[in-house]
Amino acid sequence: MDYAANAVVYWPADSLREQFEAQETADGYDADAVIAELLGPEGDPEEFWERVRTNLHAQRIRMIFVADVIPRELRRIVEFLNEEMDPAEVLVVEIRQYVGDGLKTLVPRVIGVTADAEQRKGRSRRVSAWTADEFDADLRTRVDAGAVALARKIRTWATEKGLVLTWGRGSKLGTSCRRWGQRVTGFAVVVVVTAACVGDADAPEDVAATASAVRFGEVTFDVGVTEDACPDAVNPDHGCIYLGSISDLSGPQAATGKRITQAQAAFWKRVNTTGGVRGFDIDVSRFAVDNANSPRTHRQRYEQVRGEVLALAQTFGTATTMGIRDDLVADAMVAVPTTRPSQWLFDDVILESGDTICVEAMNAVDYMASPESANAMPRGGGDIESVVVIHLSDDEGNDAAGGARVAAERNGMDFLDVETRRGADHQTRAVSAVLAEDPDLVIVATTPTETAAIVGQAAAKGFDHTIITTSQGWDDTLLDGPDAAVVTSLLAGARPYRAFTHGTAGYATMREALGDVEPDDAYTSGWVSSYPLYDALQAAADAGDLTRQGLLTAVDSLKTVDYEFMLPVGAGTLGADTPAGQAFTKTVFRIPDDPGEGPVRIFEEDYFAGVTAATYDFERPCSEDR
Repeated sequence: MDYAANAVVYWPADSLREQFEAQETADGYDADAVIAELLGPEGDPEEFWERVRTNLHAQRIRMIFVADVIPRELRRIVEFLNEEMDPAEVLVVEIRQYVGDGLKTLVPRVIGVTADAEQRKGRSRRVSAWTADEFDADLRTRVDAGAVALARKIRTWATEKGLVLTWGRGSKLGTSCRRWGQRVTGFAVVVVVTAACVGDADAPEDVAATASAVRFGEVTFDVGVTEDACPDAVNPDHGCIYLGSISDLSGPQAATGKRITQAQAAFWKRVNTTGGVRGFDIDVSRFAVDNANSPRTHRQRYEQVRGEVLALAQTFGTATTMGIRDDLVADAMVAVPTTRPSQWLFDDVILESGDTICVEAMNAVDYMASPESANAMPRGGGDIESVVVIHLSDDEGNDAAGGARVAAERNGMDFLDVETRRGADHQTRAVSAVLAEDPDLVIVATTPTETAAIVGQAAAKGFDHTIITTSQGWDDTLLDGPDAAVVTSLLAGARPYRAFTHGTAGYATMREALGDVEPDDAYTSGWVSSYPLYDALQAAADAGDLTRQGLLTAVDSLKTVDYEFMLPVGAGTLGADTPAGQAFTKTVFRIPDDPGEGPVRIFEEDYFAGVTAATYDFERPCSEDR
């Protein structure tokens, strides 16, 4: 930094030019010829030095640190400086050496190019990879025909030798990389770039793109996987797979976020202690960051981890995840959500588990219309004619409203959609609509705060029909407050999983791994949601491809997921061809019972699958069916 600051102030362009010419002469070169070769036939040396003068005065400079290993602290400093300094640019180039089978390769990686920095400096990244035609066309604008022909010969030779082609994503500077394919310890051995010493502003971005897949044993990998052991590794002789986690650790849902994160850490620790994944341990702690339940912060945290991890073990929240959805797709970044809107059925990079909020609402209507609900639900069922859904205007609320509408129409029921606001003090209008309609069933798709207010106010004014809340509105604390008796007389909950204390093998393993914790559905959610990613990692490793694209391909191949009976056999059809084929359409209904003395007991009906959800085509997210 000191060099850069003094260079701008004390190194005028004329002095730089004199030093350059003196050095070239001392080295036996013609300085003017060197400049002419750099600029090409159309370049003007005088104009070049004038640009140097202008850039120095405007502090339009690029500072680059180069080392074989960049400490995490320096990386964070550089990213911060690069985001804050404009037009100056600060970058780090980490050049790692890979050696094996007689080959030695230096793989550069540029650090500091974050989305915020690019946006502030007026740049954008290319989303799609280069093609051979685009590469050759751009190369022709920079070099002569002989060089273009040579690049083609290199590609042809590499293909004949069985190397695998990788294209970069630079916005201006193209890269074509060839690496060894299956069954050979391989490294990036051929890199062709569309420019050399032309001073392209996008060069650092594309140097990063040349860091191709390497191999460890029989497995190819790229981002977020190393042959070095994880920090504090359970298996020191294993490589390491880094998974990111973006959760609410300090915001309004921090209690839930922390429990989900704790359960996922316990899940992956258990994986490591039982052998890991084909010679790799899993690290979910090093890149665990806090989004404070803010979409803006979530995006910033994703930028921090996107170049460090193979996949996201957690992305907390729906609006927050939707804010990075396009980046996840562009990065081929597989991600595990904490929420369940039906939108995730349409996103290949999202690994959802359990039913969706839409399915819960559909099954709630179908269950209440079925004979088996007559004796199970607080106020009976089996012969209902009208449904009111009260929901927030968010993805989950709208998903529930769409699902309830579809099921009500299929069952020939009267239906009313009531949108409400957040907060216990804002439920008067919703309660008034319930009392005016007096429906046989009310479905509530809000948070527990609004659920408690709606149930309590409606009951106080004489409403005495069943109310079912979708999973985001259920919290066991509803049964602990002063209105517990009222709540238990009307309320049931739709849930994607059974309770924390359930007796199947997966639940017992989860409780043992977590140790002495208070039962909470957030632990169950964090544990259950980790199974698909585990199965996908195993499938990718078995296929010899732990690159991001290889993991995404493995996800697409999953016909079922082994949830250790925490979900029914056959769940996790993530590789199905259609969203309807991927959708899990079974729901657990949680029914409280107040014995009059002692704590409220909770009964659970077996997984219920209604006809509406089972036959629905899921051509679009249910929120669009409102």
